[in-house]
Amino acid sequence: MSKVAFCWKCGAPVTEEDAFCRNCGAPVTAQQSQVAYAQPPYQQGQQGQQGQGQYLKQPMPKDKVAAGLLAILLGSLGIHKFYLGYNTAGLIMLLCTVFTLGLAACVFGIIGLVEGIIYLTKSDEEFLNTYVYNSKPWF
Repeated sequence: MSKVAFCWKCGAPVTEEDAFCRNCGAPVTAQQSQVAYAQPPYQQGQQGQQGQGQYLKQPMPKDKVAAGLLAILLGSLGIHKFYLGYNTAGLIMLLCTVFTLGLAACVFGIIGLVEGIIYLTKSDEEFLNTYVYNSKPWF
């Protein structure tokens, strides 16, 4: 009997025999399946039950293209950090830009550009594992 997992991209059920998600076509790898078994991706206002009374909160998968474009276009404001759920890092970037009257915008703009390029050059799986599941807020 095959285990049921959930697609890392859309949350649809997949089995361990599936190479691709039947709903969105995303590749299903063994590493992603191990992360995804037992619970669909976390959606706002919902929690999945894991074990006896323990709750597992998984983040909703984020789109690397959206994060990359936000980082490149609005990097000095830290909007890409808020999008990825790194509110503290986003707030640091936003407040430094505002309180220095835009002087720090050049520095944070370069940081955003570099992070945007890094986001866009990673594979979908690597992006999700690094920035969504493992929570790496800087570079």
